[in-house]
Amino acid sequence: MSRKTGQSKPPPLVKAGCGVRFDPEQLDEDTGFDFSGAADLLKEEKALQESDEREQETTAADEKKPGEGRAKR
Repeated sequence: MSRKTGQSKPPPLVKAGCGVRFDPEQLDEDTGFDFSGAADLLKEEKALQESDEREQETTAADEKKPGEGRAKR
């Protein structure tokens, strides 16, 4: 059986009221969520965000003082 990411159907619900409760009889080892890579993904996201912030600060500083730090012609 091949698995395609994003192609699964949600399992049947049991009286969803205020929350979501899946039918335990419909769940097996192939059903569920894999959060094993969440910590690594969060680290990557923070690193990208910090990199973007540094780039924005550098760009803003360059715009305030054009010509400074550049070779004069």
